[in-house]
Amino acid sequence: DDVVSIEVPGPVAVAVTLPLGVTGRVFNIKDGLGLASPATPITVTPAAGTIDGSATAVINAPYGSLTLVFSGTEWKIL
Repeated sequence: DDVVSIEVPGPVAVAVTLPLGVTGRVFNIKDGLGLASPATPITVTPAAGTIDGSATAVINAPYGSLTLVFSGTEWKIL
């Protein structure tokens, strides 16, 4: 399992790319500085496949987080 704390100084949009999935692999992605917002989101995109059927997932609230697990066919948000 991996924990990723996004700590980009300043309110800017951030892109995170998940690696190719391995069944059961878990990622916890967190807005570590509380700067995410609808105007400056953290957009998570898988290297291949989808996240719950979508091309991306977004953290757009201060200190928000996503926990994702690879099911063997796609990333699932827990």
